Amino acid sequence: MEILGLKLLLLITNFSILTYVLMLVIHHYQSNYDKKSWAFLFHILTFLWLVFRGLFWLSTLTSLMKWSSAIFFVLYWMPTPLEFGAFMLLPLYFAQILYPIEWKKYWTYVRPIYFGLTIGIFLFQSIWSYFKPPPTQDDHLHCENVVDDYIAEKCFRTEGSTNAFREITAICFLFLAFIQCWFGIQILKMDKYRYEQYFITSPEILSIVNILLVISFTSRSFYQIMAINQLLILPDIPLQPYDGDVQIAIFVACELWIYIPTLLILLTFTSRTMGNILPSSK
Repeated sequence: MEILGLKLLLLITNFSILTYVLMLVIHHYQSNYDKKSWAFLFHILTFLWLVFRGLFWLSTLTSLMKWSSAIFFVLYWMPTPLEFGAFMLLPLYFAQILYPIEWKKYWTYVRPIYFGLTIGIFLFQSIWSYFKPPPTQDDHLHCENVVDDYIAEKCFRTEGSTNAFREITAICFLFLAFIQCWFGIQILKMDKYRYEQYFITSPEILSIVNILLVISFTSRSFYQIMAINQLLILPDIPLQPYDGDVQIAIFVACELWIYIPTLLILLTFTSRTMGNILPSSK
């Protein structure tokens, strides 16, 4: 039996981070910290999308279930708006620090926009996944050792038959990269005394983290733009265990776009052992 090493490594990465986030949530409750803090919201959103991602990778490793288009889109694409919502919290936190007076004035407007955008994208993708037309012959993976009927019914391309999710992802993460870059630069311009009020992490480390986050968000957006224009398409993800492992390009993309930025934020901003936990948004 083939050892699906890269799939297994992605699964281990996913559930390792999920376990760590769960521990942070439990510690947050036990310590009676503010439940309205940026950090707590980041942990909750991250926990949710990690559950979706974990179920997806677990299913591709162990399950012989019938992959309907709805199941595929829910497990593969639904984490994206939750990831965006979680990553968006960091530049919002930066904005709160940089512009405290303006923040108090406009927070009542920023809050519904943020939650409305995150929930709106999530609901749009949910509705689209439910009402999406059945896949055509060009919309499936090239599964091996199965008959044609099986292929047409149960194997789907990673990208599906629409660019709708791609366009949303490209716009969201390009916007995220821009504001992360802008606020990240402004944070590093703060005077030393004010900076140390909010961060334990050194400015040098914070600068490196910001650069890596911007690279991750920008490359994720640019890839979607290139894919929309058929300039670059990543290999399909084999959905059945016997269809083989993922390509190295898929593994690198998942680590760069999903797991590395999550770990950077967790360890730099929301872990009490390595940096200040994000305070309340009030």
